[in-house]
Amino acid sequence: MPPQQPGYGYPQQAPQPQQAPQGFPQQGFAPQQPFPGQPNYAYPPGFAPKPGNPVGAFFLGLLVSVVVAGIYALIMFATYKDVTEDSVAHAMYLGHALVNGALTGLVVGAVGGRSGGAPVSGGIIGALGAFFGSVNGFAFIMLDQPGGSNYLEDEPFFPVELWWGGSGPAAETSNHLIAVLGLLLAAGIAVGLAVAMGRRRRS
Repeated sequence: MPPQQPGYGYPQQAPQPQQAPQGFPQQGFAPQQPFPGQPNYAYPPGFAPKPGNPVGAFFLGLLVSVVVAGIYALIMFATYKDVTEDSVAHAMYLGHALVNGALTGLVVGAVGGRSGGAPVSGGIIGALGAFFGSVNGFAFIMLDQPGGSNYLEDEPFFPVELWWGGSGPAAETSNHLIAVLGLLLAAGIAVGLAVAMGRRRRS
């Protein structure tokens, strides 16, 4: 029987897989290395954290703060004849500062998300809400007094003086401290809750 020519029929031996030369990387399923600056984790499609909207957070937080401040001013006007103790008035003011700052911080943090400026704007808005809520309440009370409108025309900043606790030798330092404490309380709670909401949204 003549020897079988190469290239015809079945091979006498199964072909052996070629081995890659040493020194060259083997092709396989090695994990892909992240690009420089790319995080080492990946989010499933549709579950990646969305960036916040700092502009929308500012305006929505401002709207909430204005509404809460307006409600508090109306409460002051409706109850000022019954509130005769300074301690009760101070508790109402600090309670409003707490509520205004809390609601503002929650809204700003939920809308602003990971934005670094959202907590700062929330703190500023919360403090302004606590201030203007009290000042507007004093203005409503002045308008209810005989000749109060004329007095406000001559002294438009008199409600601010009432919020500050008066001026002159008769003014008490405790009233000044309460006024400042309300601003700090509103700003602090707003910033804290805005940061907490932003971290919760980021996780």
